[in-house]
Amino acid sequence: MALVGDSICIDFPSSPGLAPGSATPAETSVLIDAANEACGAVFCTAKAGNIKKALFNTGALTTGATLNVTIEGVSATTGGPDGSALATTTIAVTAANVANTAVFSSALAVTGGQLISVRIANPATSFGNLNINNHTLSLANNYFPYSYTLLSGSLIKVRANPCIALEYDDGSYAYIPGLMPITAGGFTSETFSVSTTPDEIGIKFKVPFPVNVGGLWWDATAFGNQLVIASLYDSDGATVLGRYTSDTEQVQTTSAGTKFVLFPASHALLANTFYRAALQPGSSAITFGGIQVALAAAMDGFPGGQNVHRTERTDLGAWTDTTTKRPWMGVLLTGFSDGAGGGGMLAIPNLSGT
Repeated sequence: MALVGDSICIDFPSSPGLAPGSATPAETSVLIDAANEACGAVFCTAKAGNIKKALFNTGALTTGATLNVTIEGVSATTGGPDGSALATTTIAVTAANVANTAVFSSALAVTGGQLISVRIANPATSFGNLNINNHTLSLANNYFPYSYTLLSGSLIKVRANPCIALEYDDGSYAYIPGLMPITAGGFTSETFSVSTTPDEIGIKFKVPFPVNVGGLWWDATAFGNQLVIASLYDSDGATVLGRYTSDTEQVQTTSAGTKFVLFPASHALLANTFYRAALQPGSSAITFGGIQVALAAAMDGFPGGQNVHRTERTDLGAWTDTTTKRPWMGVLLTGFSDGAGGGGMLAIPNLSGT
C-alpha cells in the first residue's frame, strides 16, 4: 500500500465556521419574547437514522418558558419551516447560558442529505423572554446552512452558523458542515506561557487510514508574532517526528491570524493510531481559541469527531486528555494511501467515524 501526495496539502481538522485570521469567536443570540415567536435553522442531515434529540443553547434569559421544539420540512417558497411537524416535543427552559436537550416524543427516521428545519418556538401563552444562541463572525458566515427567525409572523433568514446538534437514537452525532454544536459558552480563549500549568497544549488525533503529515496549523487570537515551538509527536507521546520554531518576526501582523508551517519532510502516520500535535511558548505567552461540547459524543458534530480532542502537559510530564474540548489547531495532510493491495481505491470518509 503506497502513500501518494502530489500537490496535496489538506488542513485537518479544518477550522469549522471560523475564518482564518479572525478574532476569538463568540456566540450571538436571537431574542424571542412574544407568543409563538420562533427561531431555528435549515440544513441537511448527514446520515440516515432516527433522530431522537436536538441540542441548543440559551443565552440571556429574563423569563423562562416551556418551548415547543419541532423538526419540519422546508418550504420551497420561503426557505423557512413548512409548518408540517415531523417530530415534536416541549422543553422547560428556565436558565440562562446553558445547553438544553430536547427529546422528541418519537424518533424521526431520516435519510442522508434530507433537507429539514429545526424550529424552537415560544408557546402561545405563558411565553418567555429569552435568547437562543447561534454563531456569527465576519467572513465566516454560511449561506447554507442558515439560521432564521419568525418574529411577528415574518420570516428572516440569518447568515449565521446555528449552534444546534442532532442526536440519533443510538447516541451518535454526525458532522454537518456549517453547524456549530458547542455547549453554552463553548467558544474558549486561553493564554499560556512557560510558567503556567499547562505549558504545552495541543490535539490528540487519529485518522482511519495511513497518511503523511507535513506540517501544522493553528489560529492565534492574539500575540501572533510570539515565538512558538510547534511539534508533532509519535504515538508514544514523547518522540518528536517533526518540529517547527515559528520566529517572532516572520509574520505579517501581530494581531489574530492563522499560521501554516511545514516541516523539512513529511512523516508517515499509521491508520487508527493516536498521535499528538502541540504548541509550546517561547519567552512570551500564546493566546489561542478553541471549542467545548456538552459531551464527548457531540464532538462528532465537528470535523474529525471524537478522534480529535485536547491534550496538555506541564514541564514535559505526562499528557492529560480532555475529550470534550479542542483547541483551534491541526495538522497538514500531505499524503494518502492509494489503496493498492487493500481492496482498491480508499475513499476519504467522514472523519468523525459516523
